[in-house]
Amino acid sequence: MKATFRVLFLLILLTAVRTSAGFASASPAISCPNDTTRVLTRLPLNSSIEKFNSDPEFQYKKDIAPQTDWWGKFWQWVYRLFDRLFSGLNYGNFWQYVFILIIAGTATFVILKLLGINLTALFSRRSADIDLPYETLHEDVRIMDFDKLIADAIDNRNFRLAVRLYYLKTLKELNNRSMITWKPEKTNHNYITELSALHLKEGFQQMTHQFEFVWYGEFDLAENEFNAIRQSFLSFHQQII
Repeated sequence: MKATFRVLFLLILLTAVRTSAGFASASPAISCPNDTTRVLTRLPLNSSIEKFNSDPEFQYKKDIAPQTDWWGKFWQWVYRLFDRLFSGLNYGNFWQYVFILIIAGTATFVILKLLGINLTALFSRRSADIDLPYETLHEDVRIMDFDKLIADAIDNRNFRLAVRLYYLKTLKELNNRSMITWKPEKTNHNYITELSALHLKEGFQQMTHQFEFVWYGEFDLAENEFNAIRQSFLSFHQQII
């Protein structure tokens, strides 16, 4: 019996010690004063706003797509038509495909005709030495007196024709030295490929481009422009000799 009272006494004693320790360790609450600091509102200057507005780095507006003209709208319609045609499941008829293609082809043909576009030129490869509007085209350049023809062209201030004659004379000089084989059906680019002399190839290619630009582009040369091109031909002829 005494042992039981002893155990109860110890339990009560331990409980009292823990409770008193808890009260001893508890710290009193700290009261904080209200924040009375005045907030200053800062607004950007108008000059700063204008500077940012004019800076391209801060332009976030999306560009407005340009309006499509009637030609672009036509091709958009064609693209949508073909997209529906080949992506849908209800167009399995072969003759339906043919009919749509005929309509699109006819519409394209009519529009190109209205625009005055030469359909033959679109689907044919123009040769550099075929169908040239010059009366000596089909004559043999190997027997032509180019010095006289060039002098006459210069006297008449037909500098465009003189450039063509200088180019034909160049072909004659290369043929006479067996560097190329001249034939009336060959193109200028055939001769560029055929010329194997590396020290002449770049200059000949440059003169070919000059000639084609002046002749086929129907470019009217001023006298100083012609003299510059003429000098390049004369320098090239000196390299051949």
